[in-house]
Amino acid sequence: MEIAASIRGASKEYKTGDTVITALQPTTFDFMKKKLTLIIGPSGSGKTTLLSLMGCVIFPTTGEKHRLSFTLLSDKGNKIQKQFGVPKSLLGLLPGRVTYIADKTGKVIYIFNSQIQSTKHVEEALRILKELQ
Repeated sequence: MEIAASIRGASKEYKTGDTVITALQPTTFDFMKKKLTLIIGPSGSGKTTLLSLMGCVIFPTTGEKHRLSFTLLSDKGNKIQKQFGVPKSLLGLLPGRVTYIADKTGKVIYIFNSQIQSTKHVEEALRILKELQ
């Protein structure tokens, strides 16, 4: 199998005064070409940080990334969030958690919206993706 992109020992920390917040522990991972990769974990485990590093939205504190052959889209200005009506959570301070599944034509065929059932997003997405095969 051919590697599409990889990271080696990538981590991300944010510093505020004397406080250091670790957003991503040192991580090594290969994204394979033509393979579906699911990144799952509880809230705060570093999923978004990992994807942001891969898409050059942020830069790692340590480590490196290689061969990024895809574009990672972000929702600057919350345009997509507003268009799809994704609610905010935690007193309106954090973006909502909504999973959209689209078919090969781009038509949204499934929407799962839950702020507290993060593992359910993955279970439901896998179920729908298996049905599409």
